[in-house]
Amino acid sequence: SNFQKTLFRMIDERNLKDSDVYNKVHIDRRLFSEIRNDKKYHPSKETIILLGLSLELSITELEELLNSASYSLPKTNHYDLIIRFCFINKIYRIIDVNDLLDEYNCELFDY
Repeated sequence: SNFQKTLFRMIDERNLKDSDVYNKVHIDRRLFSEIRNDKKYHPSKETIILLGLSLELSITELEELLNSASYSLPKTNHYDLIIRFCFINKIYRIIDVNDLLDEYNCELFDY
């Protein structure tokens, strides 16, 4: 899929191993294997954001990855605005992102 091509290109550009990516944001190894191998796999928006945090993507790169799976970060709700803020300001630790999400009573990332 376009999502898979985009994701694995970004991983390769950073010279990372798959385990570096999924361990950093506590994505299950089996899920990551499914992402890599199942051509019909469609990720959740949350999974894409977690992968973006792990890869420390720029906001432009995150939007590219989201778009590759038909998602976006509209500027119409707190959750998406906070995620956008984190990537613009290079806030990539889940605990820090969750602290900001919690301030606005948004759903937190499990880890």
